[in-house]
Amino acid sequence: MSEIVRIESVTKQWGHVVGVDDVSLAVKTGEFVTLLGPSGCGKSTLLRMIGGFEDPTKGSIWLDGQNVTHLPPNRRDVNVVFQDYALFPHMSVGKNVGYGLKFTDEPRNQVATKAREALDLVGLSDKYDAMPSQLSGGQRQRVALARALVRRPKVLLLDEPLSALDANLREAMQVELRHLHQKVGLTFIMVTHDQDEALAMADRVLVMRNGRVVQDGTPDDLYDRPASAYVADFVGSTNMFRSAVVDGHVQLHDHVLELPERLKTCREGQFGFRPEKVRIVGSGEGGANRITGQLNELLYHGSTARLVIGEGPNAIIVSHMLQDHSGRSALPQLGEDVTVEIAADTLMRFEPEAGE
Repeated sequence: MSEIVRIESVTKQWGHVVGVDDVSLAVKTGEFVTLLGPSGCGKSTLLRMIGGFEDPTKGSIWLDGQNVTHLPPNRRDVNVVFQDYALFPHMSVGKNVGYGLKFTDEPRNQVATKAREALDLVGLSDKYDAMPSQLSGGQRQRVALARALVRRPKVLLLDEPLSALDANLREAMQVELRHLHQKVGLTFIMVTHDQDEALAMADRVLVMRNGRVVQDGTPDDLYDRPASAYVADFVGSTNMFRSAVVDGHVQLHDHVLELPERLKTCREGQFGFRPEKVRIVGSGEGGANRITGQLNELLYHGSTARLVIGEGPNAIIVSHMLQDHSGRSALPQLGEDVTVEIAADTLMRFEPEAGE
């Protein structure tokens, strides 16, 4: 795939406040890339600079080989979908979708046709004459997508596009948006603070912190091979602990754990393991990396349960998958001793980030 977006050493400052700090990245044609991070990390500012709504303080932005660093939004072949839909309430759905074509060379008699085609892409061809007030939140979001797609831009920018939807609808829209991306083949760059959304939808995820990209990789890379404790904690949840390495073993609270071969030559560092990698075992079973502690918290979620063994800094979080519809009755009771196994190959070590 060819490169469609290139960002070279881009920085955005407001006085002494740095919003984006020396970011470089490239996006290939047809990719679905997500900028992920908490509020204030710089992800929306970076998206706005790609769209032309903010000028970088330093660096350059290229679109399909053209330097667009200081071009206004209307001179960039990109469109934006905002979280608040931004539909014109006095216009019909069809006129909302076709509105942007009025400022192009598109023949007037083709505007309605193009608008209907765009609505058909998002499954709303029957809503052409409806008003935005007659639509649900999910339908309004699909209209906003159709309006952004009608001009077939080279890049579609999505700024927290699903954050205004309730949980069930947001999950359904994640699937629809992913299917839409596959159908139209355009380049999507999306901003979100929702880790599940990023992992479910994107080809690549860029995790941001304090204006910088701290990891750039596939969803699998981020979850299974986080580059830092920050990424491990932000993308999913992780049991963290610090320990020296002695003879290929580390100390977790009062317990000694064997490390995988790849980590046995490490020195002192920060280690962790995912809650869903922990396995509940019978107290009488033998084996390595077994820990027994009191069950102090239990949250039942139907197919899964969250258990907290121990308390305070010694607590271990376990995400337990319930098998065969066994339900709550198969779970240990609060106050009981529970034995878990932490397989050596699930242990991770995190390199310190720059400045730490």
